Amino acid sequence: MAPVIKTLRNQGADFDVKICATGQHGQMLSDVMDFFNVRTDITLNVLKPGQSLSELTSRAIEEMGVLFAGERPDWVLLQGDTTSAFAASYCAFLSGCKIAHVEAGLRTFNKYAPFPEEINRRMIGVVADLHFAPTPRSVAALRSEGVPESSIYLTGNTIVDALRDASMILEAKAPQLPDDLPLIDDSTKIVLVTSHRRENHERGLANICNALKKFLTRVPDYQVLFQVHPNPAVKSVITSLLTGNKRITLIDPQPYGAFVSLMRRSHFILTDSGGIQEEGPSLGKPVLVARDNTERPEGIEAGCAELVGTQEESILEGLMSVATCNDKYRRMASVVNPYGDGTSSAQIAEILRTYLHQ
Repeated sequence: MAPVIKTLRNQGADFDVKICATGQHGQMLSDVMDFFNVRTDITLNVLKPGQSLSELTSRAIEEMGVLFAGERPDWVLLQGDTTSAFAASYCAFLSGCKIAHVEAGLRTFNKYAPFPEEINRRMIGVVADLHFAPTPRSVAALRSEGVPESSIYLTGNTIVDALRDASMILEAKAPQLPDDLPLIDDSTKIVLVTSHRRENHERGLANICNALKKFLTRVPDYQVLFQVHPNPAVKSVITSLLTGNKRITLIDPQPYGAFVSLMRRSHFILTDSGGIQEEGPSLGKPVLVARDNTERPEGIEAGCAELVGTQEESILEGLMSVATCNDKYRRMASVVNPYGDGTSSAQIAEILRTYLHQ
């Protein structure tokens, strides 16, 4: 959302933009905001130690309900499919605010995969007034659900804008790499790995770790950088299975600029993240998707990403095929990004301007 925020704020008197953060992942958010030179105006406090997903949802709804009742915004812009995005859309609806959904229309049509994101985004789609869809497939999904054609706009994904801006910032300064990476050198190829999805907790995550260990026994010129999500359910599995392997470096979540630098430095990426499926192709990096299905099939169809599933052998097979087949690697790395051309934020701002006096 950073490029959307900056674009709207550059429109002068047309928009009075206020940014609300829920208070989740405070340091990670702060790093991103600092990188893009954006500041939040309102910070909530929706987290409690050990809370369940339903408790998080109810607390987010409670706090945002109070916020919207007091602020009375004309429009609420929200992005993606998180629980906080769903809570914001529901409270905006109850408060009579108009709702614009950035990254609308992504679907797997399996309500448990990804969980709970698939249901979050489908419920947002019911109450949203404007749907900014990233691809023709997401437009078609919205149409199939009866969303009025007049409210759907094909804009591409703002993540491509953000990555474009990040690359410009990084090129103006020295690369921002973490201090705790003693193994990075020009003689090794890096597999950058992230995994955090709830459906991969425990078994799927263990399969990823075991596949990585087997992979490194077969390829001598690779190392693994695994960015470990702070969720204890994720961190405990990864550290128990991978700590002590000299060719695997476990790193804490990195500031946005550092992570973009790591993606640029990597040879290819293994992830269950949604956003990285779009960021990798923007940087010419093949992406292996450690999930059983994805709401971003455009990358699979275009050939810049490959769905390798959550079983140890299928993940290992995917790793080996990209690492050892130069022709396959070159094909995946050269695909034009299907998720946007970097103009999404400007399109969204222009569309919103047409609705200012309606």
